[in-house]
Amino acid sequence: MENYITNELIESTYLFCAKRISDSEAAKDLSQDILLTAIQNINAGKSFVSFNSWYWKMAHNKYADLVEARRKNVNFRLMKRMIFVICQCSRLMQ
Repeated sequence: MENYITNELIESTYLFCAKRISDSEAAKDLSQDILLTAIQNINAGKSFVSFNSWYWKMAHNKYADLVEARRKNVNFRLMKRMIFVICQCSRLMQ
């Protein structure tokens, strides 16, 4: 089996994440998630026309999923805060 996961790839993956995420722990977590997905696909016998193309597309998609999840979380927290403020205002008006 070809050695897909190299030290260079691991370092490049972390740099990819660190450039996009200011929190170093979150960058490490995303790096691990990306590398784990790659390892799982390799171990499952996935064949690659171009491992690098597949890998960086998958890494980008993982990052996009994280951004979307964070956006939804912010929207949810904002909505909860707005509901709280509305409830407080309605109590004051009674």
